[in-house]
Amino acid sequence: MVRAMADDNIKDLEKRLTGLDLESGENTTACEKVKVLNELAYALYRSDPEKAESYCGQGLSLAESLGYEKGCAESQLILGITYWVRGDYSKALEFYTESLKICEKIDDKKCAASCYSNIGLVHKSRGDYDRALEFHYKALKAKEEIDDKSGIAKCYNNIGIIYDERNDYGQALEYYIKALNIFTEIDDKQGVAFSYNNIGIIFETRKEYDQALAYYLKSLRIKEDIGDKNGIADSYANIGDIYSERGDENHALKYYLKALTIFEEIDNKREIADVNNNIGYVYTLLGKYDSALTYLLKGLQIAEEIGVKQLEISSCKHLSGLYEAQADFQQALAFFRRYSELKEKVFSEESAEKVAQIQVKYETEKNEWKAEIYRLRNVELEAEIAERKETEDALRSSVCDLSRFNHLAVKRELRMIELKHEVNELLRSKGLEEKYKTPIPEDIESEKENKK
Repeated sequence: MVRAMADDNIKDLEKRLTGLDLESGENTTACEKVKVLNELAYALYRSDPEKAESYCGQGLSLAESLGYEKGCAESQLILGITYWVRGDYSKALEFYTESLKICEKIDDKKCAASCYSNIGLVHKSRGDYDRALEFHYKALKAKEEIDDKSGIAKCYNNIGIIYDERNDYGQALEYYIKALNIFTEIDDKQGVAFSYNNIGIIFETRKEYDQALAYYLKSLRIKEDIGDKNGIADSYANIGDIYSERGDENHALKYYLKALTIFEEIDNKREIADVNNNIGYVYTLLGKYDSALTYLLKGLQIAEEIGVKQLEISSCKHLSGLYEAQADFQQALAFFRRYSELKEKVFSEESAEKVAQIQVKYETEKNEWKAEIYRLRNVELEAEIAERKETEDALRSSVCDLSRFNHLAVKRELRMIELKHEVNELLRSKGLEEKYKTPIPEDIESEKENKK
């Protein structure tokens, strides 16, 4: 049902796009077309990144011709995402950087925060966890300032992944659960699916395979409902990992091959490399060494092309294991040395300390930011109190003036009534008709009392 809703959303956007008439030459219509093209691209980036790229390219060209800077920034951001999902990190970073420049120029905080987050993902994919965490905390701070709940949850997930990669599973799980709580609260199904997947990885790392499988299957069901091809393939790969860990190589191979088919279909290079490594490892365990070598070398080649150090580490480790199984100890040692050097470079002790420093910096800045908000609120409150006091004083003065006026008016009215009464008395004494009608004194007193 959710997938049907997603498909309906894409159809509605395509209808809106067809209905926009640019022949009128109105900028508002043209700007609306840029927005629709960007929305369409974002709706399609995980299921059909090439089509998404096409829509975004059209949006960017139109936005540039209009001088529509916000549209340019959003188009470049989404274009970056279409390259990132296919593993082209250099191109993704290029578009994210250009988008960020425009966002900062026009002071678009939400778009800038998304750029920070996505730049962090590129650094993470390349194995530069220090830079990745720095950008994710920068994004988190920006999302908190504008109270973007969905964005905050995504930042929690991204930060959790960094700690997960660095084997700090307790910290990772803490962030994943915080993300899941927000995604559930705002009914973000894709976010919930991502969180289930990430929590499943923690259980898999702890060798709690039944729990891990349960979370992977929950994640898979949601992804199938919303038509998230990339996510479905991710889940297949993770389920393959569970079977591999349990020693069920045939079932593992079945799920890895299903994942590979989808990743190749959407041209996700990073995941193609990752799954090739996994398939090569399973073939090694099955004793099918030629097939293992083919997949592992392909995985290594793609990892080197896209510059993902973590995948190079995995390829070298499995290639070392393959050559050892074939008793080719010279090659086994060469790949093991390469594996060790890469791992040391990515997971150094100095890097771990830097990660801790970045987190402390974020917490410190966050507390300073909260303190500044508290101070500003106090300043605003004090100004409001002073303004209210000034208003009350003015009102009190007005009330006094009004009271004095009322007193004089009443006194004058009473005097007029008394004079009229005296004239009537004089006329009556001369046998003439009274000229004025006057109320009785009791009514005057009562009216006077009511005016108090």
